[in-house]
Amino acid sequence: MRQEEVTYELHRGSAKDTSNIKFLGVVTDKSTSKGIKKILAQNLNRCRQFKKSTIIKNNYKLPVAGDRENVEKVFRKSLRKKRDDRYAHGIIYLSLKTKIKGYRDKVELVTAHYNTPYDWRDSLQATADFEKNVFSFEEVVQTPRLKRKKTNERRTHISVNARFALFNAKTDKLIFDKVSTLNTELSNYSQNPKLSPKVVSGQLLQQMMNKIVRSTCTKMRQVERQLIAIGDSSKVEKLVDEGVDLASDDNWEAAAEKWQNAILSSPNDAPAHHNLGIYYERSGNIPKSIEEFDRSRSGKNAHLLPKNQFDNVLFQFRPKDQPRKQRPKIFSVSNSHWVAVIGGRKPLKIRKVYPIYRTLQPTLGDKKNTIKVIEVGKVRIEKKEKGRLKMYYGRIMEFPADKNIQAGDTLLSY
Repeated sequence: MRQEEVTYELHRGSAKDTSNIKFLGVVTDKSTSKGIKKILAQNLNRCRQFKKSTIIKNNYKLPVAGDRENVEKVFRKSLRKKRDDRYAHGIIYLSLKTKIKGYRDKVELVTAHYNTPYDWRDSLQATADFEKNVFSFEEVVQTPRLKRKKTNERRTHISVNARFALFNAKTDKLIFDKVSTLNTELSNYSQNPKLSPKVVSGQLLQQMMNKIVRSTCTKMRQVERQLIAIGDSSKVEKLVDEGVDLASDDNWEAAAEKWQNAILSSPNDAPAHHNLGIYYERSGNIPKSIEEFDRSRSGKNAHLLPKNQFDNVLFQFRPKDQPRKQRPKIFSVSNSHWVAVIGGRKPLKIRKVYPIYRTLQPTLGDKKNTIKVIEVGKVRIEKKEKGRLKMYYGRIMEFPADKNIQAGDTLLSY
C-alpha cells in the first residue's frame, strides 16, 4: 500500500482582499462590553492568516449600515489620529446587543405514577427494523396512573443583534459591513431547569462569533491528509495510483479525473472515494467531500484507510440537516408511556431522570426567524440494551398536557 501526504489550507471564509492583513485590531461601540471585545479577539486568533488579533481601546461610532462612504471616513480618521490603530493592518468593528424578555403562561402538567418500580425490565421485549425506521414494543401489562396539576410555563425570548464591519487599512477599503440577528424562544416548566436563558444566550453569542469569524477568515487552519493507493495490478488500482502521482505533482484536476474513472469502473472502491474526498475538501467543496468520505468508510479496502483522518472535517462542516448525534434522542414511544432512547456521546445513568426538549425551526410566516426550544417532559432511564448499539429504555414521568413526547425529541444529558 502506498501513502502520499499532502498539506493544504481549509477555506471557510467569504471575505475578500484580506490576504495582506497580518495584524487585526478589534474595536467596538460604547454599548458593547469589554468582555465581548476580548471574546471576539480570541475567536479571531483561530484564523491562520492573521499573525495576531489585538484589542484596541478606542470606541467607534459608525454611521448607519449601508452608508459605505461615511463608514470608511470614520475608519480613515481614526487611523490618522489614534496611535493604537496605526499599527493594525485591518480593523474589525463590532456592535452587539443581547435582549431577554420573559413571559409566564398557565399550563396543565401530567405526571405518571407506577405501582411496581422495576420488575418490568426482564419482561420488556423490543424489536427494531432500522432500514424501515420501525421500532415496536411488546406492550407492558402495567400502565401508569396519570395525575394532572396546574403549573407555570416560563417563556423567554432571547435575541442577539450584531453589526460587524471589516476595514482594510492597506488598501484603504471597507471589505464588508453586515447586520445579523439570531432569535430563540425558550419554554420551561421545571422549577430549576437545566437549560436556562443564560445557557441559551451564551450559545447564541458563540454562534454569532462563529458567524463573524466565517465572514472574516479565509484560512482557518492547515491540515495534513494522506492519499492512498493499494498498489495491486488491477485496472482500478492503476487509475488510483496514477491519480496519486498527478496530485503529488500538483495536477489535482487530472488526478480527480483518474479517481472518477476508477469509481466508474468500481463504484465501491474506498481509496478512490477517499482520494476524491481530499480533492473536494482541498478545493473548498465541503459537502461533496463529506459525501465521498462517507462512501469510503464502507467500500472495498476501507479497512486499509487511515483512521480519524477526516473526522474533524465531518464534525465542523456537516450540514444542518445531518445532526452530529451529540445528544441522545427519543427513538420511539409506546402506548403505555415507555420510550426507547438512542445515541449520545456519553452514557446515560440508570434510574436518573432527564429533561426532554424539542427544537422547532422557524416557520415560513415568521419574520423574526425564531428558533423555538420547548421543554416537553421528563424521562427516567431504566435499562440499557446489551450490545454495541447505545439503546436505552425508560419511562415518561411527566409532560405538559398539550405537548406529548415524540420520536426525535432530545434528552438534555449534561
